[in-house]
Amino acid sequence: MKKSSKIVAFLMCLLVGFGITAEAQATTDNKIRIYEIGDGLDVYLDQAQMQRSNELTCLMSISRNEEENQIIVTFSTTASTSSIPTEVGVKDFLLQEKGWLFWSNIYHDNFKREDARYYSGGIVYNGPEEGKKYRAIGTHYAIIDGEEYTYIMISEEV
Repeated sequence: MKKSSKIVAFLMCLLVGFGITAEAQATTDNKIRIYEIGDGLDVYLDQAQMQRSNELTCLMSISRNEEENQIIVTFSTTASTSSIPTEVGVKDFLLQEKGWLFWSNIYHDNFKREDARYYSGGIVYNGPEEGKKYRAIGTHYAIIDGEEYTYIMISEEV
């Protein structure tokens, strides 16, 4: 198996392997729950994207859970260097909703870990409106040896 295939399999295991339920780390309102992988986040990989550079491996997925009436977004950023980043995560994260013509921001946040190789987490948006589309945008980043490496990802629409 190629090295890149092993990395993809590892990231997918991280995201899918922590099922069941758990309490959210933070609540911004009744519609958003924030999770770090390991808190117990069921992941439905309807739409998943991965990008890789010499420094970063980035994954973002968005899916619609019709049974629970939720939008689930998961993301991870992993440093691919020998040095451990002083900070790694996803910043300028936006969950957007498309009405008739335009996208509007319904949630904004930054997620990070310090002195770690990776950050994995996600959000659950409860009660998405019927007939509207949703997408996520985020800047995956790591600060390695004083230099910031970034990759902007835009999810598929669900």
